[in-house]
Amino acid sequence: MKVALILSRDSQRSFATFDTTGYLELSELFPYSYIRSVDTSLLELSLLRTPGYPMFLWILNGNPIYTAIVQSVIQIMIAYMAVLIFRKLQINVCRTYERAIFVLVNLETSLTVYSFFLLSEVLFSLSLICFVYFFLKYLQNESKTLSKAFVFTSIAVIAIITIRPIGIILLAYFPIAAFFSKMWLKVGLLLLVMLSWVGIWSSYNYSRAGIFVYSTIQNHNLLMYEGAGAKAIDTSQSLYEVQKQELSLRNKTLRNTSKINSVDSYSYSRGIDLILDHTQGFLEMHIIGAFKILFGPNQGDAIRFLSNGERIKAETNTEKILLLGMITLTFFIGVTGFWSVTARMFSNSALGEISRLILLFLVTSGGAQAYGRFRAPLAAFLVIFSMIFLAKILENKTKPYLYLNPFRRKFKDAFMISK
Repeated sequence: MKVALILSRDSQRSFATFDTTGYLELSELFPYSYIRSVDTSLLELSLLRTPGYPMFLWILNGNPIYTAIVQSVIQIMIAYMAVLIFRKLQINVCRTYERAIFVLVNLETSLTVYSFFLLSEVLFSLSLICFVYFFLKYLQNESKTLSKAFVFTSIAVIAIITIRPIGIILLAYFPIAAFFSKMWLKVGLLLLVMLSWVGIWSSYNYSRAGIFVYSTIQNHNLLMYEGAGAKAIDTSQSLYEVQKQELSLRNKTLRNTSKINSVDSYSYSRGIDLILDHTQGFLEMHIIGAFKILFGPNQGDAIRFLSNGERIKAETNTEKILLLGMITLTFFIGVTGFWSVTARMFSNSALGEISRLILLFLVTSGGAQAYGRFRAPLAAFLVIFSMIFLAKILENKTKPYLYLNPFRRKFKDAFMISK
């Protein structure tokens, strides 16, 4: 059905958003866009976008039809990985629950919508769920597969931060994982792998652009979305107005210089200052952003795809019915999944490890630019937790209130990381 829908599109605009252009520019000249010195605009773009997704588009020759079909297959792979993780988390495996997870992951709105677009969300989601699966096996300490688990987990770690720079938040996740699992050496080895790759790529960027940075998008977002967003909330201005003010101030301070290292350094220092000056707005922005990620149904981009890129609002009855279904499904998965996540966030178990990863992504992604698109990497995990929630409710249907308290910790815990 998805392939038929993809083939029915008669405009390449159906597969494109604002970020798509940059990915395509880098893929057209790949690998030279990352290997040698190029014109200034392409150099800045290659520092902004890590090479994982441009390489993926390069392999597929940037063809939107092929890319959308492959990404739809990747979504099926994500659903299969979700089932494998669910099997490890549950004592009594039920085929009905597994089938439900498989179907829900393939219907989940953020994964489904962005499997159609030339964006890194679906590929990043696959790398993240593979990381979780092999990371949990690695912590299990299976003697026969320990070395393989370490290798696969290391590959997944590099893939995560290569496809999207936000994957660098694993630098914060690993210490948390080590604290709860007490496996400092094991987790420390993975942290060393990640730091090594970040150092290597940052050094490479320094050699070709004179700036030691993994990606310039971090400091760009720190100023234009984190800092500016916090200021916008505190001063009751629109984000666009504050961004214009900050851009004007940056140009005035740097005297309109376009040096990449100067702009990056300024963005970092000014972004931190804005956050410290508008702490309340910063916290409020991230709380709102987390809810946008959890419950944003992605209707705008869905309609953009269906209308060949001409509009973002539902107009036909079919589109309105589709929108209602998207909202209902997103709300159901968001409520039940998040409730189940909060119930396990302090648990010393595999569920606890995944819960803390989900919460970390929500906290870090929930800035001023947050919306349903940023739920894609978390979608499969939310479906798993949603099904665990329903399973617990059905198991305790005579006393459902036993599970409805998200801070109750006396549940049977399969697949314990530390005994």
